[in-house]
Amino acid sequence: MQLRVCPLCVTVGLLSCTIPKAGAQQVFGSIFGNVTDAKAGVVPNAKVIITDLGKGAAFELTTDASGNYSKGQLIPDDYRVTIRATGIQEIVSTPLQVRVDEAIRFDARLVVGDITTEVEVSAAAPLLQSDRADVAQTFSAIEINDFPNIGRNLQAMELLNPGTAKAGFQHASDENPQGSVQMVINGQFFSAMGYELDGTTNQDPILGIIVINPNIDSVSEVKQANQNFDAEFSYVGGGLASYSTRSGTNQIHGDAFEYLQLNTPGFTTFAANPFVGLPAAEYRQNQFGGSIGGPIIKDKLFFFGDAQLNRQSQGASLLTSVPTALNRRGNFSDWLANNSNYQIYDPHSGDPATGIGRSPYRNNTIPASQLSPQAQELLKNFPLPNTHQIAGQPFVENYALNGALAITGNAWDTREDYYLNKNNTIFGRYSYQGFTLQGPGAFGLLAGGPAFGTYAGDAVALNQSVAVGWATSLSPTLINEFRFGWMKYHVFDIPNGYGTDPATKAGIPGLNLDKTYTSGMPFFDISAPNSAYQLGYALGVNGCNCPLTQTEKQIQFVDNVSISRGKHNLKFGADLRYAQNLRVPSGLHRWRAIICRWGDRQRTCAGPGPHARYRTRHLPAGRCDDVPALRERQDNRVRKPAPLLLVWAGHMASLAEVDAHPRHALGNDLPRIRERRRKRCDIQPEQWADVRVRRGWSFTARDPSPELA
Repeated sequence: MQLRVCPLCVTVGLLSCTIPKAGAQQVFGSIFGNVTDAKAGVVPNAKVIITDLGKGAAFELTTDASGNYSKGQLIPDDYRVTIRATGIQEIVSTPLQVRVDEAIRFDARLVVGDITTEVEVSAAAPLLQSDRADVAQTFSAIEINDFPNIGRNLQAMELLNPGTAKAGFQHASDENPQGSVQMVINGQFFSAMGYELDGTTNQDPILGIIVINPNIDSVSEVKQANQNFDAEFSYVGGGLASYSTRSGTNQIHGDAFEYLQLNTPGFTTFAANPFVGLPAAEYRQNQFGGSIGGPIIKDKLFFFGDAQLNRQSQGASLLTSVPTALNRRGNFSDWLANNSNYQIYDPHSGDPATGIGRSPYRNNTIPASQLSPQAQELLKNFPLPNTHQIAGQPFVENYALNGALAITGNAWDTREDYYLNKNNTIFGRYSYQGFTLQGPGAFGLLAGGPAFGTYAGDAVALNQSVAVGWATSLSPTLINEFRFGWMKYHVFDIPNGYGTDPATKAGIPGLNLDKTYTSGMPFFDISAPNSAYQLGYALGVNGCNCPLTQTEKQIQFVDNVSISRGKHNLKFGADLRYAQNLRVPSGLHRWRAIICRWGDRQRTCAGPGPHARYRTRHLPAGRCDDVPALRERQDNRVRKPAPLLLVWAGHMASLAEVDAHPRHALGNDLPRIRERRRKRCDIQPEQWADVRVRRGWSFTARDPSPELA
């Protein structure tokens, strides 16, 4: 299936509110307040200086006729507010911590006195958040680093928020190597969650996962809002997680780290599996990296960079079922002794039209003359049993072993901040995250089978993100904020044994049709007591949605304008996004698999099986009914039928038409898509009519500012 989507989305928001004068900001924070004299009279035209303590940048403004002041578009950091007026003592605040999308209030009461006298005033957090209506929680950089976090998965920390729970369904690791946790927010489905990185989108719209899962050392804070979002977040239905990256200061600062998780040989012996006699599987994860930031031009231009590398061997133990030596010779007497429902019948006996009167095989054994050579070839991929779990059932969970999934991750970020002048602030950031996953199946690289842990196959992923922001004060009451974002999510997943044709060599046509997208071991799923016999690679056997390719690109333009009028602030803006997404999944190895299920008389076989065709007296001998996994490709083009095999029996039956000559959607079609539809997107046309406008209004009957002693 090809899915190529090119939507153009425009969102326009309009918001009117009382002070604070700086409205909601996805990248910046703000400071506001009110200045009065000793008799609680307003003090207009007082000089207010707001200084970034880390970068040395200072912003000057004056109070209005009502004694109010406000400064938005402040990069998250510690700030100091200084207030001066003629004939009045100078007021200096203690350090104020500014956070993204939050407004810090600092009110001052001036006292007549020596203007050379400086009075330091501590700013206390208000007991009630009166400047906004959202329900949110913010984690600072200190809190993020202090919390225990095995694996250093920053996005998973959102589970600490009230109303948040891990969803029962989690995406396959080959499509989500960054480790995004699907979660339910206030009962909303995980795809209703929104992710922003420095004010730009950071989410794959199909899977609903975060694209750049930031390094812990790279962020200054994370804010998750669960209710009453601002108008500019209208696309969110559940929760909104906003990540803000760190910036440099006038001081050079950095860190280095290494985290090593390793179960030593002593532990593997102590934690050995007492039921199968295997030692604990080896587990090793080594995460190392660091960060550094500082000035390029003092008080003007700053840099920050970080890197994190991951080298992991994710060991696991596996217990599954394989055919016994007797079963491989057609002898299923042990199955029948365990359960009478496992009786096998001779399909060549009885009425050939109705199947009535079929004879059971003696000793529940299929004669050697009726065994399929194709089945015998496939059986060579299964090892012999090496353990016996249940007395009287040597065919149940009889194979145990240890293995590991190898994971590598390379992630780094760089950010630059430029204070052009007191009215213009510019920042830029680039993030890179690359991953590889490689793991064998239980029966080796070529044969595949159940996975050690969550995945078997060979996957490569590359995620990237760019954000640029420019905030400019056009006047004391007019501020414009512009942002540009670019994001790319790419994953390419193939089975081990890519380029081989084991099904063709076994004599089974219609499965390995080329050396690329239908190559490797197809998915064979054969019902057996307790657990199935499984070969190959597919989403259902080892988490390998292969072969798979997905490339998503998204460009975003955001512009917000804030206008102050007395005690009111008017904010409006637009969010323009253009997205392209090509996703070609497999699920069942490019829609080719042979699945055999034990069922009733109407649904008995979906491909080759040990004896599912022979378990009833009443099924016509030449008929096999259910083929859920083998169906026509979704491009609705009929191809030459290819015969499928009943691999434990010695005859062939044409079960379904299979696309024997698939269109190579991952390769040759891409140039034709671009050439054929320059003005439209493949499959889904562009939609230009989806324009949404949201307006909000809030009103406060009186000034909620606290009285200062």
